[in-house]
Amino acid sequence: MRSWITLSIVFVSSSGLVGCGTGRAGDLVGSSQSELSNLTLQDVDSARITSGVATNAPPNGSQPDVCSNLGVTCAQFNLTINLKQTVWQKPGGVQVAARWATDDNALDLYVYKNGVQVGKAEGFLAAISESLLLRSAANGTYQVYVALDAANSLDPSVPFEAEARVQYDPPVSPVRPLLPDFEMRPQTIVTFDTPVFPFFGDVADPGDSCYHLEKSEDGASECMRFEQTFANVGEGPAELHFAVPKDPNNTSHDVFARTYFSDSPTHFTDTPAGTWEFHEAHQHYHYNNFVQSNLWAADSHGRRTGTAPVRTGRKVSFCMEDEMLDGPMWGKAGVRPRFYIAPDCLVFVPSAETPAFNYLIQGLTPGWDDIYEWYLPGQYIDVAGVPSGDYVLETIVDPDNKLVEPNETNNCGSVLIRLSNVGTPGHHGEIIGPGPGCKN
Repeated sequence: MRSWITLSIVFVSSSGLVGCGTGRAGDLVGSSQSELSNLTLQDVDSARITSGVATNAPPNGSQPDVCSNLGVTCAQFNLTINLKQTVWQKPGGVQVAARWATDDNALDLYVYKNGVQVGKAEGFLAAISESLLLRSAANGTYQVYVALDAANSLDPSVPFEAEARVQYDPPVSPVRPLLPDFEMRPQTIVTFDTPVFPFFGDVADPGDSCYHLEKSEDGASECMRFEQTFANVGEGPAELHFAVPKDPNNTSHDVFARTYFSDSPTHFTDTPAGTWEFHEAHQHYHYNNFVQSNLWAADSHGRRTGTAPVRTGRKVSFCMEDEMLDGPMWGKAGVRPRFYIAPDCLVFVPSAETPAFNYLIQGLTPGWDDIYEWYLPGQYIDVAGVPSGDYVLETIVDPDNKLVEPNETNNCGSVLIRLSNVGTPGHHGEIIGPGPGCKN
């Protein structure tokens, strides 16, 4: 996603979704299909919202083939665009996006005008948002269809909310690099629960919070698991190019960050940004050492104590993707349609190549979150031997400053947590409040 005007149809809760995946998002109260309201967009500065429920009800025969092909009746509403003709004197478009509560479910999004499909966004792997762009959209009435992909969903009905908003491209002048800006979101889950299903062939024993490989590779014994989310709130995407050598004797694992400029999508620079790894056990590609978590002792006022963390988690590698439309940016300018998806790190399908290298591309679009769920391998701090009590759990994105950002002060987020019965089968962790500001 480079730069666009956006009219977004976004599934969010009224308070803004704070996470995705099982148990991560806040309650999302949707309307029934009969309460789904039509939207009219008449200005460029405010969002329009409606809500509904996508279900697995069988096709009714009056909707497009995309609905019947999925075997469902789509949730449906009209979107009327009635903007001044001068609105498109600045480049942009109308973004339509979908957002729901958990990655237990998948929704697809389709837009039609006069019986012709003018846009689609179909879900894939672990996302809880979808989006599309109608560039320089003409005035008129569009039909928006939200389809439950029942084959990839656990629930028979999925509530959603929808937002419509105009977004403009970043201005060309002054010509400048469109930089990403990572902003850490507060952790949403702290637990000693057992991950209940295998991930990439790795499992945890019943009653144990550590995966087998976390024990054998890292020496972990009592895993306090947690969930972490970071957003891109900058003007440009965070785009990473993994250089995979074609020569088996070349052992380089270089990653380059691509920075686009405001005057043209073909104007960009590539700079060294660290290394990648292929995890043999998990069989996918990760960007090395992208997130660091620390556990600090806390005083009675919830402030850090001591000169160093009590425990430090290993730097977690990421498979970067657009997973969720960012809650704090919902309804605001600067959000771009979804572009970077999970298969770009889960399968070896080169996005570009040179005579010497294949390139895998990962990234995070402005206005989107990447999330690492508590049950994913590597998502823990070993607290064996840590006394029960209150602690500050902080997480820092890009801790080694490998990527260029306009603001490095917002890369850290923290929560105040309480650990009890550590070292026993009854160990328990909970979030008890927001954490203090992070040390830069």
